[in-house]
Amino acid sequence: MKIIIDLQGCQFDGHRVRGIGRYSLSLIKKLIRISSNHEIILFANACLTNISSDFAEELLEFKDRVSYVNWYGPELNILEGPNNKVRFELSKKLRSYALSLINGDILLLTSFFDGYNDQCVISFDYRFNLPPVASVIYDLIPLSHPKDYLDIDLDYKKFYLNMVEELSSIDCLLTISGFTKNELKRLTNLDDNIIFNISSGCNKEVFNPQVNQEDKLFREKNLGPYILYCGAADDRKNLKRLIQSYSLLKDNLKAMYKLILVCEMEESAGDIYYWRDQFKISEDQLLLMGLVADEELAALYRNCSLFVFPSIYEGFGLPILEAMSCGAPVISSNTTSIPEILGDSTYTFNPYNIDEITLLIENCLENRIVLNNLKKNSRERSSLFSWDNTANLVLEKLEQLVKVKKSNSIRFDDWNLISEYKSSSYRLMLDSLISDLVRCSEDIDLKKLVRVISTCIHLIQEEFDLDLRTLQFEKNKCINWQIEGPFDSNYSLSIVNQEIALAANEYNSLNLKINITEGLGDYNIDYSFLKKNPALFNLFHTSQSKQNEKFILSRNMYPPRVHDMDSRFNCLHAYGWEETGFPTDWVNDFNQYLQGITVMSAQVKKTLIDNGVSIPIHICSLGIDHIMKTKVDTSYVVHAKKYKFLHISSCFPRKGIACLLEAYGKSFSKNDNVSLIIKTFPNPHNNLFELLKYHNSINNKYPHVEVIEEDLELPQIKSLYLQSDCLIAPSHGEGFGLPIAEAMALEIPVLTTAWGGQLDFIDSSNSWLIDYKFAYSKSHFNMFSSAWAEPCVENCSLLMKEIYNTSINEIKSKTFLAKERVLDLTWDNCVKENLYLFNHFKQVKRKKNSQRVGWVTTWNSRCGLASYSRYLIQNLVTEVKIYAPTDEEVTESDEKNVDRCWSMNRPLIDLKRSIIRDKITTLIIQFNYGLYDFSELKELINFLKYKSILVIIFLHSTLDPKFDPNKKLSNIKDALSKCDRLMLHSPNDLNRLKLINITKNACLFPHGILPFIMHLDKKEESYTSSAVTHKSHRERKIKLASYGFCLPNKGFPELIYAVKILREKEFNVCLNLRTAIYNEDYVWFYNQLVSLIDQLDLKEYVSIDNHYHDDISTLECLSKVDLLVYPYQSSNESCSGAIRQGLASGTPVAVTPLSIFDDVKPVIYELQGFNSEEIAKGIQDWFVKGSNFRNQNINSSDLAAWKKEHSFSSLGIRLQGIINALS
Repeated sequence: MKIIIDLQGCQFDGHRVRGIGRYSLSLIKKLIRISSNHEIILFANACLTNISSDFAEELLEFKDRVSYVNWYGPELNILEGPNNKVRFELSKKLRSYALSLINGDILLLTSFFDGYNDQCVISFDYRFNLPPVASVIYDLIPLSHPKDYLDIDLDYKKFYLNMVEELSSIDCLLTISGFTKNELKRLTNLDDNIIFNISSGCNKEVFNPQVNQEDKLFREKNLGPYILYCGAADDRKNLKRLIQSYSLLKDNLKAMYKLILVCEMEESAGDIYYWRDQFKISEDQLLLMGLVADEELAALYRNCSLFVFPSIYEGFGLPILEAMSCGAPVISSNTTSIPEILGDSTYTFNPYNIDEITLLIENCLENRIVLNNLKKNSRERSSLFSWDNTANLVLEKLEQLVKVKKSNSIRFDDWNLISEYKSSSYRLMLDSLISDLVRCSEDIDLKKLVRVISTCIHLIQEEFDLDLRTLQFEKNKCINWQIEGPFDSNYSLSIVNQEIALAANEYNSLNLKINITEGLGDYNIDYSFLKKNPALFNLFHTSQSKQNEKFILSRNMYPPRVHDMDSRFNCLHAYGWEETGFPTDWVNDFNQYLQGITVMSAQVKKTLIDNGVSIPIHICSLGIDHIMKTKVDTSYVVHAKKYKFLHISSCFPRKGIACLLEAYGKSFSKNDNVSLIIKTFPNPHNNLFELLKYHNSINNKYPHVEVIEEDLELPQIKSLYLQSDCLIAPSHGEGFGLPIAEAMALEIPVLTTAWGGQLDFIDSSNSWLIDYKFAYSKSHFNMFSSAWAEPCVENCSLLMKEIYNTSINEIKSKTFLAKERVLDLTWDNCVKENLYLFNHFKQVKRKKNSQRVGWVTTWNSRCGLASYSRYLIQNLVTEVKIYAPTDEEVTESDEKNVDRCWSMNRPLIDLKRSIIRDKITTLIIQFNYGLYDFSELKELINFLKYKSILVIIFLHSTLDPKFDPNKKLSNIKDALSKCDRLMLHSPNDLNRLKLINITKNACLFPHGILPFIMHLDKKEESYTSSAVTHKSHRERKIKLASYGFCLPNKGFPELIYAVKILREKEFNVCLNLRTAIYNEDYVWFYNQLVSLIDQLDLKEYVSIDNHYHDDISTLECLSKVDLLVYPYQSSNESCSGAIRQGLASGTPVAVTPLSIFDDVKPVIYELQGFNSEEIAKGIQDWFVKGSNFRNQNINSSDLAAWKKEHSFSSLGIRLQGIINALS
């Protein structure tokens, strides 16, 4: 049975700390534990508080059958006033739509009378396919006391009475007391047979008589003896009479016993203090504590002299049971449900009779026998109530209801029917929404509302897509699998598809079908190729006549077309990728349209995750048994010299052909008995012959190269392998490296780059590995922030000569190990790994919303890390708890989610406590050398991994300080290796980590850029090449600016001198330095700049703004100049945050040739050097020669693409995907 539990009773702020919220939370937790044979869907309202952390333990322990999901509706502030009813109707439909997609057997509501002027939605649109509904009912106070609750607010009265009417549509009503059950019968016309008393319990792990550490801490407060009340403070709780009764106690009792009230203080404190003064109670006699944690409340119960509960009306009275469970002596009013808990009427009073209350309190405090009897009563009566009893009653009623009502959840296996069900629900959603939108008043922003609704629908569809896909199937049922992609060539993708299809066709449990197509669509099939392979042709032929329902649809094609996949399980099979970046649009498509991916290697999996692909990814590897089974074509002979190096590839730039030809030329000459055989094929990215022509032109002794471009059959390819002495593959990146594995299987020695998918099966024991460094990739994908391996030409040359001179016996010792290593790479195993993903599909749960993300960073301060963190966090879906330092100077007040719990370069014990207290599942740490004591950071990482907490560290700098040996990354290398991801901003950072043998968890993650729309109407005419033709540089005022903290390494003196040089050349240049003073330690540098300006007589032309401004005003200012100059002289940081403000402003940017700017090179103008003359010359050239963005080959589309790739919105989505995938 799939039980959906509506969490709004726990989520709504009005309930969370009160009886309904506490009751709901405890009941749900117990239901989860006893429902071992049922699936539980915790159904949350995304507009309310995310309470997934309250269920963190259950979501982890019962992860196979418990999920926390959100449904989405418009926020309360979207539609106000007369339009709020429309918002409510829209939310009702969206919630009902979401429920229909979950396909549950029954829905349990934890609170019913909610939704009046708040975000809660309880009502249903019964046009959708909904399950039977049961609801917990706490009380009917407004209905039984209409003058006090309904008549004073006619709008609320109308709402409440409508909800009472809606009770008739609920299938089962679960009351929390016999009294509430009787009230339902008395005040409504509901059928008695659907009303059941489930009573209540309390959390006896917390509320029990056992003294613990909390009691010791509590007693240290020296409160002395006290009378206790706990609960709400509204009128029905009768606190005025309680306070008055206390005031009438004998003086000696008042002197001995305080009155402590534990309740919400915001609305009630004024009244309580007024009554205190009215009844002449001193300040030290009445203590108003406000709300406290459960553990402290239990200590208050255990240590009180008497617990008094004077409420006039209760649905149950949970504080009474909590107090009794803690062993407290309890007296209470004798009304409504309360006698059900307390039992003996001796211990109750008339709540309206002040004297009666006073006398009973005095009797209890003065009579030890009465007090002991009360304690005994507490022990006996509290034992009758437990959440086990209540939860079992609830589960029993839910199971009975499903049998009686026969759940509406669909049970058909036909995906076409399921798709039609989804479509009909969607059409119903749209049709009903249109009627609501028509009724909106004229002043509403319909476009905004439609966008909000569209977003809600998309999020709901994404959240609940798997519920209909994962319906159970009959065991041993034959699975339909359709494989799509190219099959009719010897191209690598085609070979992979062919071999997987042929291997899968051997399985009797699979009903296989293939469809020949490509990423850009269908094409003319090469039937002649298919006919050469009878098994493949027969499979293709039989596929044409099959009309199978597509249960599994998998593709491998280029580009990866996924938006039109329409089966129950859509995936990519044996997918490959070769560089660290991945197209953002593809990531979004994969997450939206696919249910899983199998990949060639661990590196491909890591790359997809690093770019935000968050669906299940499973490694399937590839097979090499096709080459082993193939007969050799002995008639095929290559005419080459004695020793033959073999290279097989497309000769795309990624394949390292440039490195290969250069290393080959360095290693041998035409006089050596050596040939390089290159098997390739003509394609637009293949510049092999141009490179060969170049090398022969500069080296008249260049060694022999034999190029084979014709299409070879597999028997000829095998012959080519066996005629060769070494396979060389110095690629920049491989998804798998099929020729490498094939050569190893045939015991041909392999020389390849020590980075790529081939590392799954190669190492230094079975191959020769070329050293490399990371560099920005130069593939035809033209991604700005993607890296690959740059194989070292010198090392490649050295290894080529080494292999050439190595004895046959030594060669065989490696090739034997190589063959052993790849023998288990079979296409049958590849199919099995794909089937593993398919077979576990029904166990795949939606992305968990149980993540608790913590973020260690500076915050609300003049620090780049604080801004960087803020912009990333703003674009995450998951709520984030921020852990900030206590010793930073803040610029604004902290938000509620900020906890200042650590100090820079100090022990991190308080940070650890906070992480455990908040049940963090993923911790993100912003790193700079100045923030942490390295031994403490190391210990923190080890602690987090011991607690199974995911750790992601953003390393904003990797260049060790020169004069602090304690702060070297190598000192914490082991801890860094344990992190789940190390986020780096540049290939230089990757290379520094490579030096300490950390590469497997390193991820290239660019710095972000703010969105900013330049207001052209406010921007004066820019200095462009067209302006030069009308005015000389002497006449036209040239506005320069620079931006960043006022620090010595920023090159501001050099820039000021450059202005002096330009003015001496009669350039009408002015400069604005927008440079805030970093801290008091650098005031001297600011003063030095002021003196320099004065010394050079530039006060009229150079200004300094040393204030710290917000981002928008900064961008406005930077957008109004002609050129931004960043004249940095040095930097330990990986990238510059300041330059991103410049780029965001839309103004052209010029920089010194420093590695900190490597990641922005595609969109900036690089100056010739660092000194004043070089900076001045660069600025002069930029203006005089008209060297703006366009003639720097940075066109507007490239700049727009760069900004999109680096936008915080894109990076936030990517980081969210990484968190989802890793967790």
